[in-house]
Amino acid sequence: LALQSYLDALLQDATEDLPEVLPAEPQFSAEDDFEAAVREEQEHDKRMQALVTPVAVAVAAPAPVAVPVAVAAPVVVPVA
Repeated sequence: LALQSYLDALLQDATEDLPEVLPAEPQFSAEDDFEAAVREEQEHDKRMQALVTPVAVAVAAPAPVAVPVAVAAPVVVPVA
């Protein structure tokens, strides 16, 4: 009973010290910061691509052509 009274008194003291209305803190979302960083990087990449001039033009490779190949069957030599 003494322990219960002590704990009740502690709880009452703790709740009396709290203000009734807590001030609202600005909400920051890590996802919003991440999305902003991704957008910033994408814009930076677009600006860099616009500034870069290609050194060489890629040439299309010719299409592969099927070529018939003659394959001889292996010769089996009987062992005496």
